Amino acid sequence: MPVERQTNISPKIGTGLNMKSLLQDSLVLPKAGGIVFAGSSSFFFWKNIKQDLAPLNVINRGFGGSTLPEVLYFANRSIIKYKPNAVVIYCEK
Repeated sequence: MPVERQTNISPKIGTGLNMKSLLQDSLVLPKAGGIVFAGSSSFFFWKNIKQDLAPLNVINRGFGGSTLPEVLYFANRSIIKYKPNAVVIYCEK
């Protein structure tokens, strides 16, 4: 069962997935087996994450104002579809 159907939350207006990342994914999906960073805007605003963690295959899917229930709500679209080897989640609340 998809993660979205297992949670009973309503994501806040203005939060959600980084639409720029979704657009890029529609053109070219990142290579499977990477490390997905999901959660807080601390990840979203880490603009040089790929350079800082090279040579690791990093997929940054942080979004502003995220809470753990929201990360789980969007997990199919922001984590699972990348078939990662590892996931790093950080949420402030």
